[in-house]
Order: sequence, then structure tokens, then C-alpha cells
Amino acid sequence: MQTSPDRHEYPAHWEADVVLRDGGTARIRPITVGDADRLVSFYEQVSDESKYYRFFAPYPRLSAKDVHRFTNHDFVDRVGLAATIGGEFIATVRYDRIGADGTPASAP
Repeated sequence: MQTSPDRHEYPAHWEADVVLRDGGTARIRPITVGDADRLVSFYEQVSDESKYYRFFAPYPRLSAKDVHRFTNHDFVDRVGLAATIGGEFIATVRYDRIGADGTPASAP
């Protein structure tokens, strides 16, 4: 369902189950607005060192602005994926696609 010109339909075809080294499975899927609490919980559990490497500075907690940015995606220029086990995040990855001028790549 396309909700607005700047948002695209949830890409369900990106979802996949993967086998982990221990023989268990994890689900990889796009991050959505409904994942805000999961993202905050995940971030609270990662080490201070991991937080530092993610932001290149001490960053003890995600701000509301960060949570919004990391969970609101158009699935074209901004995408986030999560690996989950039992609904809980065990890993995340995100990207923002930008043009030469620093604006979203598909911006007019």
C-alpha cells in the first residue's frame, strides 16, 4: 500500500529466514515505524564500544529524533533492515541514498 508520494509500499519480498551458525534461525526484514520500541530496547543492550563505533562519539541513548529517523523509511532512499529472533532485534543495518548535493537521491 503506497501511503504518500514519498513513501513506497512495504517490500515484503525483502523478508527472509536465515540459518545462524548455531543452527537456529533469524528473520531478516525491513524496519517499520512499529519497531520503535524494539529498536530502543536493542540499542540499550549493545555495549558502549558498539555505540561509539556506530556514531563515532559517546552516545548513551537514542533521541526521539533518532528513533524516528531509524524507523521511518521510504524503502528507496532510506532503508533499514533488522535481524530478529522471537520478534527481538539482534542486529540492524541502515542506509540513506544521497545525491552529489547531499539530498535524497530521488529528490527532484
